Amino acid sequence: MALLAVSLATPQPARAACEHFPLPPREQTRSPYYDGPGALGPLHGTLTLDCLRYAGYVTRAERRIAILEDDRGKRWQVHVGSYVGDHFGLVEAIHTDHVLIVQVVRENGQWVERLRRLPRRGD
Repeated sequence: MALLAVSLATPQPARAACEHFPLPPREQTRSPYYDGPGALGPLHGTLTLDCLRYAGYVTRAERRIAILEDDRGKRWQVHVGSYVGDHFGLVEAIHTDHVLIVQVVRENGQWVERLRRLPRRGD
């Protein structure tokens, strides 16, 4: 079993633009989106984090839920453990001013975890 290295160094350089990825075609014999973009939730691998903005949060039953808005104006609710964006982005924590997302990326031939900070809109 390989171990993942955790890198908390400098943030990744900003991408030039937001990017959407097409969903795979549905197959009648398998559940919809069993693999690839959308397999682990509607925001998993369907767009880059640059397409999303943290609009705010709500608290339900002592659980904080982040409200994310994509570049097309659609709002999404995510919680800790939701998959978001590319590189198997996983919501690690939801704070009042930002959402922390862990992504798994290949760096120098090794898989490492990168923390990405999605600031609240206007911050």
